[in-house]
Amino acid sequence: MIYDLPTSLVISADEYEIRSDYRAVLDICCALNDPELRENEKPIVALLIFYPSFDDISPENYQEAFQKCLWFIDGGKDRKNKKKGPKLMDWKQDFAYIVGPVNQILGKEIRNLKYMHWWTFMAAYTEIGDCTFSKILSIRMKRSKGMRLDKGEREWYIKNREIVDFQTHYTDEENNVISKWIGSV
Repeated sequence: MIYDLPTSLVISADEYEIRSDYRAVLDICCALNDPELRENEKPIVALLIFYPSFDDISPENYQEAFQKCLWFIDGGKDRKNKKKGPKLMDWKQDFAYIVGPVNQILGKEIRNLKYMHWWTFMAAYTEIGDCTFSKILSIRMKRSKGMRLDKGEREWYIKNREIVDFQTHYTDEENNVISKWIGSV
């Protein structure tokens, strides 16, 4: 068991400070899903966000530094046997529906705090109960498995489709092509 909230990690016998605030981790999650970034750029951007002294990390230790970053994001759990399931949430799109329940659980407005450790945020997140966000997740899960929605769920989904369905994010290049295509119609 890990009782402390880590604010640094050891990489190849050297200790490095990390940005452990929940906002930094959410920025990393957004970067890892950013269609503007190439796949080989995403880990580097994550490392730049996560380690304030990234320039001090030797390039041969980038892989270990990235694995430690993912370990931290996963709350100190190993990813080795983690199965990848269907996408059910998007931190950027869903944040507005996550922050309210997290505020309620913690009894404070977290956006006003100068600092909140990611693991504290995640502990509150895992306690989210019946709320709009849980409805969104439930409908996404059922739809991903091809399950039928009951009448109430169908009605709620139809009224709230724009917050349940994942938004499509295009690169600037794709947006230019779409604009040219629409303009030629």
